[in-house]
Amino acid sequence: MDPHNEAVDGAARLTAPTRLRPGLLRRSLVAGALATGLVAAVALPATADTAAATSLTLTATVDGRNAVLSGEFQGSVESADFAHGYLTRERMAERLQTLGPQGVIRLGGYSMDLVWPAFGEWTDVPAPPEAIGGTVDQSDLDHLKELLDATGWKVTLGAPLKTVIDPSKIKNPARDPSPDVSLEQVVAEVTAAHEALGEDLIGVELGNEYDNVTTLTEAELWETAKQYRVAIDQALPHANLKVIGPSANTAKTNTRLEGFVSAALADTATEPKQVLGELASHWYPWSHCGSSRVTVEQLMSPLTYTNTRSKLAGIMAVDDQLHGTVPVTVNESNNASCSGMPEVSNSYATALWSLDYLLQAAQSGVDRLQFHTNTTGVCGDFKPRDSADYPISYRYYGAFCAATQASLEADELSANPLYYGIWAFRQVPQGRFVDLDVADEHLDKLRAYAVEGEAGALTVVLINVQDPARAESTQDAVTLNLPAACRTGRQVTLRSDAPEGLASLDAGQISLGGQDRGTHGRRQRYAAGGRRSGRPPVGHGDRGTGHRPDRHLLALSTGRSRPGGTGPPVPDPVPTDDRESAMTTEHSRRNVLRWAAATGAAAALTPLVGGRAYADPMRAGNPWARARYISAKVGRPHFPDRWFDVTRYGAVGDGVTDCTAAIRRAVEACHTAGGGHVLVPAGRFATGPIHLLSNVDLHVTADAVVLFSQNPADYLPAVLTRFEGVELYNYSPLIYAYGQENIGVTGAGTLDGQADNAHWWPWKGKTEYGWKPGDPKQDDARARLFAMAEQGVPVAQRVFGEGDYLRSSFIEPYRCRNVLIEGVTIVRSPMWEIHPTLSTNVLIQGVTVDSHGPNNDGCDPESSRLVVIRDCTFDTGDDCIAIKSGRNADGRRVAVPSEDILIEGCVMRDGHGGVTIGSEMSGGVRNVFVDDCEMSSPNLDIALRFKTNSVRGGFITGFHARDIRIGEVASAVIDINFYYEEGPGYGFNPVVGDIDVRDLTVRSAGRALNLRGYSDAHIRGVTLTDIDFGTTSSPDVVEYVDDLVLRNVLENGVPLEPASA
Repeated sequence: MDPHNEAVDGAARLTAPTRLRPGLLRRSLVAGALATGLVAAVALPATADTAAATSLTLTATVDGRNAVLSGEFQGSVESADFAHGYLTRERMAERLQTLGPQGVIRLGGYSMDLVWPAFGEWTDVPAPPEAIGGTVDQSDLDHLKELLDATGWKVTLGAPLKTVIDPSKIKNPARDPSPDVSLEQVVAEVTAAHEALGEDLIGVELGNEYDNVTTLTEAELWETAKQYRVAIDQALPHANLKVIGPSANTAKTNTRLEGFVSAALADTATEPKQVLGELASHWYPWSHCGSSRVTVEQLMSPLTYTNTRSKLAGIMAVDDQLHGTVPVTVNESNNASCSGMPEVSNSYATALWSLDYLLQAAQSGVDRLQFHTNTTGVCGDFKPRDSADYPISYRYYGAFCAATQASLEADELSANPLYYGIWAFRQVPQGRFVDLDVADEHLDKLRAYAVEGEAGALTVVLINVQDPARAESTQDAVTLNLPAACRTGRQVTLRSDAPEGLASLDAGQISLGGQDRGTHGRRQRYAAGGRRSGRPPVGHGDRGTGHRPDRHLLALSTGRSRPGGTGPPVPDPVPTDDRESAMTTEHSRRNVLRWAAATGAAAALTPLVGGRAYADPMRAGNPWARARYISAKVGRPHFPDRWFDVTRYGAVGDGVTDCTAAIRRAVEACHTAGGGHVLVPAGRFATGPIHLLSNVDLHVTADAVVLFSQNPADYLPAVLTRFEGVELYNYSPLIYAYGQENIGVTGAGTLDGQADNAHWWPWKGKTEYGWKPGDPKQDDARARLFAMAEQGVPVAQRVFGEGDYLRSSFIEPYRCRNVLIEGVTIVRSPMWEIHPTLSTNVLIQGVTVDSHGPNNDGCDPESSRLVVIRDCTFDTGDDCIAIKSGRNADGRRVAVPSEDILIEGCVMRDGHGGVTIGSEMSGGVRNVFVDDCEMSSPNLDIALRFKTNSVRGGFITGFHARDIRIGEVASAVIDINFYYEEGPGYGFNPVVGDIDVRDLTVRSAGRALNLRGYSDAHIRGVTLTDIDFGTTSSPDVVEYVDDLVLRNVLENGVPLEPASA
């Protein structure tokens, strides 16, 4: 449902945008990055001498269908910044980190067609004079990879368009002449980028604003997009890199977008989702092109808001035609096109405008919003469009600039007002939007948003868009009708003390939460009642005491300006206003809050819920906010209510009839119809491999058993897969999907791999699994595969299968998005059970794994992101859960970490490890959360296990576990071992640190700790809090561990100290 006006009590009321389509509910706004605006927070409380000109009442209405607000941020920068080597870790990592993890940088803009890609056969070809955007080469990719690794961000790559198409289609070849870049040269750049960046490269954008520089029709652009997609896919057949477009020139209407989608839908031979990775639009509400001008008053006017509302609603309406199958983005945006308006785009008003725009776009359901900026200019040194230096010159709407040329050369950037708007937006906790009934008639004074977070905590953001420097501005009383659970809270005010008000160009006058910083970050100023300390005071309350906790919403501020009218370097977190907003009960079910709205400010109110203050713990030093984000972000895929019973397609549930073809026909029919459920009814159905397609859920009912063939030949031809972390072509997994979206394996039935000591398991080469001397086994093929990977043999040439005896996994979604595995029981697997690889948004819940064969890991997320494993039971022949990211050279080649993984409510019984990381972890692992799990069995070797060595290398950072209950483990409770298999001396020392475990109890174990680093690669940062290791029989081993912190830790009833550990 799009935003609309409806009559309420005779007045026009704006109903907040509500997305009814379930597919959109899982999607969240990803807000601006390298350029951002200033946040406005809750206004100052009314005092006795405050004269309120008007009174406004807002009512919060909770609707579970509303869009979700996430914590992600994005940015769009000129391709020229990339080509000139400005996107480096040293220069930009700290800036990006303050805007949050998991951002996406768009490399594009005006200079997209002005750069020279020097790759492949063009590596040593000199750039022609037209390449004023610079040359992109391997060193730029290497620097970009370092930046992405340091920040967790990803990137989209802009591809030249003008010289690839028919020259007669270029509008004005004499204006902005472009270097002659062919499609083959584009593909060479994309290939090099994929090899260098791996999964950090998420798409290729098809030119910049095609309608501004070409006469291509929308249908012709669609055909061109397909041409690019085919060329990229031929060069990188397994990368699944899709095209981003149409990225049309900004306009109030969406005519170009509508025409492009219509052309795509009219193409019956190709589905849009096969070509498009994102449906992208551009939007600038105002312009500084030619003679166009914009003022501060216009920027903050209701017209800006309503035009933007109409634009976003139109974009989402077009997206409805695609049924949510393609993410929708506004991948280039800012307040005024053509580099921004002087004294407007770089004013304090931009901070407030950007905060408002970010929240407005998030509420519309857009997947990602990207503010356009650049990172290369000296403040105020703007170059005209006809200058050769224009691609890297200062932009008025930019987020950063350098005070002087010397500062630029020293990588010292200052933040502009736009940055602070995004930064303030970052303080709004993640959650779901709540409707606030702000009528259009009040948009000249106020914008208001509410987000319901954890446990019903409500954050309200009020933005007063009136200019405090104008005499006609009023101080208005605002009343909020809030849910009854919201009783009291703390407010945070974003404001500028500059007398020029919204027109101020001095970012150093901006403060958030009453604090600013000196230009060198050394001096701090707090609001009255604040505290001076090196770390922000954030209260979490006293457990069990009944005392009222401190209430601080973590806030950030700017400092005094540097030369050029800019703020200081990116600031650190600081405390909030020490100000409480009183609430009084209006009636039994709702509470009312009143305060006066200060002009030119924004305020965020965070009320108490259940007597405890809610702040965003991630920004308060509590990383578990990331776990909540993961939980909110990973949702169930939506499948249409269509059912395809496999018996209708010829399947017979007698346990004998081969149902492979019948199940395949049912899957294909379901997919062709637009998705639904493939039903396996009661019975025993024999089959070979099942390959899932997009929007298909394989639903196995409670009395159904799927019996997978014991004949390896049935799993050929070979498919792209991984064996122990190395890519190859091998036997198909039993249930497999490649490059699909919205897939599921659900139901209460049983999946039986029928592996035993006569089938599959003997290939391990161990007598306990049926192998006998003289029988074939995996050893020779395994060694040959690993050697091929170390030698860099292309994956396409690593073809294995019959006669090689390499077992496959049970369930393997490979390069998939939106995966659900729920309710099923898995038994007798050939090897790993659930193996999501290079996949995103994976939900595994209520699954039972009971399989005790060799290498029978229960669940192995590998090089995957945003994975939730919830309420599962694992009783396995190897690790219960093992998080991986590729093995040795091949893992480093692909270079995709596993990250953002939440494991909660699970039970681990038999197994080598309860929760394990490694040993195939060469791509790295970060942000893993384990919560509320039980582990106990005399056959469970280790509870929390980290296994690696100097061949694997890789990194582990950000592992957090809490509320873990352990009965007995045979070996160590916590094992971090750099000596697994090969051990030290091979040149790729692992980096392991930031390990935090708390609230863990053990009945008995071999030992509490086995922590073994290297003399030249220490384990760094292990914190154990509130742990009782119970009874242990062997002494702990702690070798080369730095920063081992023990708080309230007992072993054999005695407090454990670092020296005794």
